[in-house]
Amino acid sequence: MPAVILLCFRLLDGVSVQFARAAAIVLIVASTGYSLLILRSDAEFANFGRDALIRLIAPHVAAGERVWFPGQYWSYWYAPLAGATLTFPGGPQPKPGDLLVVDVYAEAGLTPLQRFPHRTLVETIYHKYQFGRTMGAGIGLYSNKAGVWLWGFGESDEDRFELWRID
Repeated sequence: MPAVILLCFRLLDGVSVQFARAAAIVLIVASTGYSLLILRSDAEFANFGRDALIRLIAPHVAAGERVWFPGQYWSYWYAPLAGATLTFPGGPQPKPGDLLVVDVYAEAGLTPLQRFPHRTLVETIYHKYQFGRTMGAGIGLYSNKAGVWLWGFGESDEDRFELWRID
């Protein structure tokens, strides 16, 4: 970064003070706007997981049903708070009649549903991002594996949570 700053100073050597001042203001405003957009999009990303898990889990737990989650991203924090129990290969498993909540985006490729071939879909919660996104659909704020851009637009059919009843 220091080399980039020194390069910018060298490029500004031949321009007027007014132009340099205007360029600096435009750069600051654009950078601030981009940062605020990333923050807003990331808050929407986090809120979707929290809200979906609470909506899918809490009513069933309150009704005395057992809800399980395989665990990824939001699930590790919000699913237990809503009353769900962690399941993993070799660990405790749902029994027939229990419910399993799955984050389709986070579980892509891991498919915990393969462990439970006899199941019935109870409910699905979809999400469409309003302010762009920070993860998924080629965007990877937290992981270059997901994409190289920090923010962008894009839709994915994986932007959903599903609740399944184990048969």
